[in-house]
Amino acid sequence: YIRTYTVSDECGNTIEFIQIINLIDETDPTVVVPATDIQVECGDEIPAFEPVFADNCDDSLVVTMISAIAYSEDGCTTYISQGWTATDDCNNSVSTGRTITITDTTDPEFDSTPEDEYYSCNAIIPVAEVTASDICDDEVAVDHSDVIIPGSCPSNYTIERTWTAEDNCGNVAEYIQHIFIIDEDFPVFTFVPGPSEFSCEDEIIFGAPIAVDNCSDVTYDHFDNYDYECNNTYQIVRTWIATDVCGHSTTAISYYTVY
Repeated sequence: YIRTYTVSDECGNTIEFIQIINLIDETDPTVVVPATDIQVECGDEIPAFEPVFADNCDDSLVVTMISAIAYSEDGCTTYISQGWTATDDCNNSVSTGRTITITDTTDPEFDSTPEDEYYSCNAIIPVAEVTASDICDDEVAVDHSDVIIPGSCPSNYTIERTWTAEDNCGNVAEYIQHIFIIDEDFPVFTFVPGPSEFSCEDEIIFGAPIAVDNCSDVTYDHFDNYDYECNNTYQIVRTWIATDVCGHSTTAISYYTVY
């Protein structure tokens, strides 16, 4: 600015003085709404943000923005650095910035879960195909482990199968499936001795039966009934009993005639 001062006396004599005023803008703009650090869960939308600047001399600030991305060593955390700089027309500037931390703390989710099941004690227990999905991991590892819970007898028990789905950041989901193993079958005789005849002078050889069970070993017992025609002529009726470990029993009969 050039300012001219004029001084006049009552006779019209004048004198002038010129003042030069230099206006200098050395004041940086100010940040009215600064950026602040935020944390976002992986898969969520990052909130949009624009800082607000002001300047005492310039109504049209030039705002530039820069961004950079870094990752943690395990790849489970992402750091996005954003910075904004406002510059006035006299090249005075001010900056503000924020760090967006993106973390993965969300467990995977099973696509489907197997139902509880019942099987005979001699069945081959299938392993279900179970998959899981994760919002940030395309390949979720699914595994299972079994714990045997004893039942009322050795062939009746429960398999407690725990399914685990784990993403690449160690987030784990679990599901427990129960598989009930039941022994409802009875032993079956595959061989029963007799009928046989013996002289009253002979030693009676009763022989031994054979029975099988689809789930366990078999124990044997027996009892005899005698049917006499006379002192030295009679029939022995032997009832064989085969029992499995769960108490299921089957009987078979052998006949031995003594004369």
